[in-house]
Amino acid sequence: MALSAAAALAAAAGAVAWLDARSKAAKPELVFDPNCEFTTTVLSRCPTLKSEYRPVPLLTNPHVETIAIAKLRSDPKLPFRREIILTKDGGAVAIDWEHFDMEEHELPEDAPVIVLLPGLTGGSTDTYIQHAVQQARAVGVRAAVFNSRGTASSPVLTPQFYSASFTDDTREVR
Repeated sequence: MALSAAAALAAAAGAVAWLDARSKAAKPELVFDPNCEFTTTVLSRCPTLKSEYRPVPLLTNPHVETIAIAKLRSDPKLPFRREIILTKDGGAVAIDWEHFDMEEHELPEDAPVIVLLPGLTGGSTDTYIQHAVQQARAVGVRAAVFNSRGTASSPVLTPQFYSASFTDDTREVR
């Protein structure tokens, strides 16, 4: 009796989760200038931007999504070569360049470079950044991660810490 009640409860919870996810499926509202050639080109080449978003049942809440992906995503533990750049005010930021030892991973000297700017407290050690580095590499793009002051074990040399509103460091690094 208890087993059938548990199975019924699980089935009901699954149905509620499925209905919740289905009710949240929607096409994104795109706001753009239809006269901009660049925008129309991007939209024509990225059909998923216009397709319906369907959340995974049980992951319809952004907080639950964040926790689940942090626990379920693999951790590539990619090697990086760190470059410390001193700023005009005596501070320091760290640029971590992806570094693959094997020859088959070598990119051409003139490969394009993408600079990844992690979120508020993120850095090159975060799995979402490491996965972005892997994706860049897969399409022939070299990745560099900009680690702001005090993030990802970058040195803190001045009283100025990282702040999303303090953008001088990103402008200073070229």
